[in-house]
Amino acid sequence: MRPFLLAILAIAPACAYDSPRYDRLRRAASAPMERLPSPSSRHGQRPRDLLDATPVFENRTQIALEDYLAEVQSRNPTLAAARHALEAAIARYPEVTALGDPMLGYAVAPASIGSDAVGFSQRIELSQRIPWPGKLGLRGDMALSEAEAKQADLRTARDQLVREATSAFVRFYYIYRAIEINEVNKAILQEFRRAAETRYAAGTASKQDALQAEVAYDHLLHRGIVLERMRRVGQGQLNVLLNRTPTADLPPPPQVLGVPGDRRPLEELLDRSLSTRPELAALLYRLEGQEAALALARKEHYPDFTVMGGYNSLWQEDDLRPIVGFGINIPLQRSRRHGAVDRAAADVLRLRAQIAELTTKVALEVQESYELVVEAEHVLHLYRTELVPAADENLEAARSAYAAGEIDFLSLLTAERSLMEAQLAHQESLAGYHERFADLERAVGLPSAAAELEGEGREGERDE
Repeated sequence: MRPFLLAILAIAPACAYDSPRYDRLRRAASAPMERLPSPSSRHGQRPRDLLDATPVFENRTQIALEDYLAEVQSRNPTLAAARHALEAAIARYPEVTALGDPMLGYAVAPASIGSDAVGFSQRIELSQRIPWPGKLGLRGDMALSEAEAKQADLRTARDQLVREATSAFVRFYYIYRAIEINEVNKAILQEFRRAAETRYAAGTASKQDALQAEVAYDHLLHRGIVLERMRRVGQGQLNVLLNRTPTADLPPPPQVLGVPGDRRPLEELLDRSLSTRPELAALLYRLEGQEAALALARKEHYPDFTVMGGYNSLWQEDDLRPIVGFGINIPLQRSRRHGAVDRAAADVLRLRAQIAELTTKVALEVQESYELVVEAEHVLHLYRTELVPAADENLEAARSAYAAGEIDFLSLLTAERSLMEAQLAHQESLAGYHERFADLERAVGLPSAAAELEGEGREGERDE
């Protein structure tokens, strides 16, 4: 027996898992900071290879917002990661509801090996641990509740991604419209400069008029450079959301950006947000799971069972050699089990408090987003129906007055600048309205505003 025990003591340390990677990480943790090796050196794959190289928007002359949002949701890795997290949570259910592996035991009497006095003696046992009734079901409830919460997390990730993609797209749209407006105003200033030079040659105006036109034109040239830089950056943002390299080509946005459908009443949105906001749903599911964890902690005061059967040749009589047995664990560690119950109960109260806190925050977000939509709608209507038409009429009147010699050239330039600023503000207000509407949909937990365009926008606003 002594050599046998010594052999076991000698083998046990050798069975410890030895990992060179673990040793390297331990050394790195105590060493000064240095440049980390590239993951590609170990996996044989560069980070660039993870970008989506499949074509997108081929043979398109422009991109619609709805099409862009659909592509983002199918290609962006954020949603892929959330989906895999959901799959992992679902896969946990059969893991936690299955019984543990049965145990097979074997023992031998060393003195009986090769003995002439007694026959070879051994014992074989097969046992299975069975939890107290209800424990496996509660573990399954916990796993399913977490899977439901992960599904709500997936919706949250999708809503946030749609909100971010909508914002990037409408800003991209605004930059294109700003470039167009800038080009139109450059042509207008060229026309004004030629008119000023003609009047100067005729002796009816000073040379300062042509110089003022030249200075204003140079400002627009600089603005064009800035807008082009913004266009490239905006295109990069759209590409990154599509999991593409930032410099990849993209078609331009549409010439006309539809306006989202009519907003619902505030009270209806407040009521609906309590059942549609995914963050609230995730907390409610996690509360269900934690309540199951509390019930499981209470059941841990009850013992688990072990049933076994075997064959023991140590008995001389053949009828005594088959054996069956039954065992339970004795839950004597009451303080540990009481501590688990107290911890689970505290977690239940914590989640209930978080739900109450989030409920009020959601209501405030919905109200704030709603008021911003109302404001943005008013601003958009103001520019579309009053300010832009008035600025256009003012420029036409200034043109006629300058040609008749009734106003100076600076007044004409002021009228032109006012029209350009009104046009830019109009397009910016349209982009801002889309962002505010998407914020409202995100706050309520509904599909994105862009995905719910009623037709192509409300009648009377399709020419935005």
